[in-house]
Amino acid sequence: MSRSIGRHLVWLSVFSSGTALLAASLALLFFQLQEVRSGLERRLESVAELIAFNIAAAVDFNDHEAAEAILGSLKTRPEVSSARVIVNGRVFAQYRRNGAAARASGDHQLTVHRPIGKENRPLGTLFVRADLDEYGQTWRRFAVITCLVAIPAVLLAILISQLPKRTFNQMLAEIEEGRATLEQRVADRTSELAAANRELEAFSYSVSHDLRAPLRAIDGFSNALLSEYAPMLDQRAAHFLERVRAGTQKMSQLIDDMIHLARVTRRPLERGDVDVTAVACDVAAELARRNPERHVNCIIEPGMRASADSHLLSIVFENLLGNAWKFTAIREDARVEVGQTSIDGQHAFFVRDNGAGFDPVYASKLFGAFQRLHDESTFEGTGIGLATVKRIITRHGGVVSAEGVEGVGATFFFTLGGKS
Repeated sequence: MSRSIGRHLVWLSVFSSGTALLAASLALLFFQLQEVRSGLERRLESVAELIAFNIAAAVDFNDHEAAEAILGSLKTRPEVSSARVIVNGRVFAQYRRNGAAARASGDHQLTVHRPIGKENRPLGTLFVRADLDEYGQTWRRFAVITCLVAIPAVLLAILISQLPKRTFNQMLAEIEEGRATLEQRVADRTSELAAANRELEAFSYSVSHDLRAPLRAIDGFSNALLSEYAPMLDQRAAHFLERVRAGTQKMSQLIDDMIHLARVTRRPLERGDVDVTAVACDVAAELARRNPERHVNCIIEPGMRASADSHLLSIVFENLLGNAWKFTAIREDARVEVGQTSIDGQHAFFVRDNGAGFDPVYASKLFGAFQRLHDESTFEGTGIGLATVKRIITRHGGVVSAEGVEGVGATFFFTLGGKS
């Protein structure tokens, strides 16, 4: 009984191996035939393009001999079986490879055609035909390869089926040991990568701090020159010093933003039940206090809650609502809306405005550090705010995306990865 079961297992193993090998061979053959046909078609189109260009003058001057000579150059292309030039519905010149059968185009032939013209004048049409002999060669080559591979594979399947159980146990033990070793290597590499990231963050933080001192010196001495030596400076020199000061102040702002971004990354994530509506209202009230001259219709949906780090979520709204406030400055009927929705079954929040908007083509660049889609002279900023938002949302296990239309407005969506 056990011998019969073993025999059945052997044949089952042989059948499954053979079936898998046959299916793989047929799939590979299909793609290889497609590649052969597309490759031949590309070569044939290139040849037709070249012949059509060279034969245009002969057709234009009604020189049949020159046209036949040009077509005769196709004898160097063994895959081309025939070619002809048709002018006004008649054969002007033709070429046929020696020994090529005069058969109609079908499954065993490929024909391409190209218009012949000169100085935008249509003169005729060139037809070039090639045999698909490579198909047959590919079939035969694959049949031989399949046989050479299938027979040893079937024999190997029978041999493996006859191996003692102890050998299989040894193999399984070796596989398990290799898997454990691989997992340990992955853990080691992950630990090394985490350490390298921490070192890089610490380095960025340190460099940002170290850059502040020379920038303060440049700004201070430039200000001293403007204050104490103003009568000795002409208008051009004073303008240059003002530009130096503006550049150092911009650099200082960039450094502050880099430090802020590093702090967001290094700060531990402390989730809790957060009143999202209250956080958004606090941020909106602060923006209104800073910009008393602005009249923004800010609508915040009540009752929004989420599982998140309240401090980091406040930074998200400071950046998103801050951008909405900034980019609606060009509109008298400025409107900002904060609400909640569902994206792919996940609870999500959004911040929408009717401001400057952006070209959707550049949406993928929005969340990169120091990426700006608007002129700095129109809208100030360093381009770090949305990068900070993305980093915070990613730390929460969520995703952030944006939709916009230039001149109409923008909407930013984000999820927080936890229960909301």
